[in-house]
Amino acid sequence: MTGARRICGEPLPSEAGDRDGDQGTEQPVTGFRTKKAAFLAHYRGHPEYGNRSAAGRVAAELAPLAGLQAGTGRTYIAEELRKLTDLAAHRSLAEEDDDQPAG
Repeated sequence: MTGARRICGEPLPSEAGDRDGDQGTEQPVTGFRTKKAAFLAHYRGHPEYGNRSAAGRVAAELAPLAGLQAGTGRTYIAEELRKLTDLAAHRSLAEEDDDQPAG
């Protein structure tokens, strides 16, 4: 062991910059309980939120910010889109019930 350790997800000194030696400009999200929570916070604030056709591209863009792989981000986006679809269907059914005359 070299004595270098990760502290709260911070990069090791050798990982601080990219291969060219430049410091990365994108900082991982802090202040969230899980990486999933951090990813979903970014996704929910993204201009393409809810756009199924942009899911793969957005996942690849946001996953590194939460310390995730793009495939994991796609899985989280798919789950979020299912929830949105279910919510929309539920609201639609509720609106149909509201249109019924009281019996």
